[in-house]
Amino acid sequence: MKIDEFAKKYRENMEAKLINKGILFEHILDYDKVAELKNKWLTSFADGVKTDDIYINQFMWHIFSYKRVVCVEGDEATENFNSQYKSQCYILFQNHNDAYYLENAFDLIQDDIIGGVDFMSNDLYVVNKRFNWTYVFTHESDCGYCGPYYYHK
Repeated sequence: MKIDEFAKKYRENMEAKLINKGILFEHILDYDKVAELKNKWLTSFADGVKTDDIYINQFMWHIFSYKRVVCVEGDEATENFNSQYKSQCYILFQNHNDAYYLENAFDLIQDDIIGGVDFMSNDLYVVNKRFNWTYVFTHESDCGYCGPYYYHK
């Protein structure tokens, strides 16, 4: 299976879970809008952080794995995310130029956005509409190496 087929299967699986929970969503396919959201994530969470030596262009989450921004990690990060108030939020993907905008996301938990599909080195970022908290699930989270991460300003 090619990465595109994994990405399609992932999105179908996630969208079905969102619909079942009554979470409204918009699939954002506009490249410029997605680039703007990723840029806003970086300016919101990595502003003033020394990043020239941590390969932030490869993985934005390196601000957490290189301990440049102190955050909660592992199971505690997931617990914080699952219990976080989530009215409106975005889901961004490190290696894809699409995103999701969610409304009525109060019951959204990690399993709704992660479960059931091999990520094939993809990473995702959930961030609230105001960009003051984020939950990051990395391609290395399943093996316990890096992430997941949760940060709240």
